[in-house]
Amino acid sequence: MDEEIIQNLNEKLDRVIQQSRGVLEDEEFQERVESVRQRLVEQIQQHPVGSVAAGFLAGYLIGKIFSSSD
Repeated sequence: MDEEIIQNLNEKLDRVIQQSRGVLEDEEFQERVESVRQRLVEQIQQHPVGSVAAGFLAGYLIGKIFSSSD
């Protein structure tokens, strides 16, 4: 029974991997990613100090979320 469960999981994982490859190879998706990347670069160039501050803030918040306070 355990082997059947593992086999089913492996088949589902293979399908998800194939679907993911299709999305990543999609030309429209790649164009959107490039557009977002270019806008991000422009924002950073226009506001370098604010970008660094936002990066520090994001890092601090992520650190707080994942740190254990127990």
